[in-house]
Amino acid sequence: MTFRDIKSLGESGEKLITEAKLKGKNNNESKIYVVFDRDDKSIGDIQRCEKLAKRNKITILFSSISFEIWILMHFEPVMRSYTRKQLVNKLSTKKYFNQDYQKFKGSSYRPYLYNKIQQAEENAEKLEQIHKNMAYNTL
Repeated sequence: MTFRDIKSLGESGEKLITEAKLKGKNNNESKIYVVFDRDDKSIGDIQRCEKLAKRNKITILFSSISFEIWILMHFEPVMRSYTRKQLVNKLSTKKYFNQDYQKFKGSSYRPYLYNKIQQAEENAEKLEQIHKNMAYNTL
């Protein structure tokens, strides 16, 4: 599997799926994935996206607050719950991304996280030890 032209289009939903279809078709891609936040989507929006994606053989992946928790674990242990707004504000500070994280999302994380993967794994293990039954616990 190869990944080409992975980038944020600053869009979400049906428009993003349509754009992915065009780019994938132009690059002769056999599999196309689209990732977007489901937080701001109504059930109707999600259902329309699912139908459009299915019709075009595109797989939809939804990000969630868990993604930002994973990003934060590259910098520090996470032992408390956060709202999405709290995480965005925290990740926007100088200690982390030093820019508006909401606008940064979809850009390359590599310069910020590449050398912090082991720390993220260790922090995730600490969190798992505290919340052994993750299926029934929330942060």
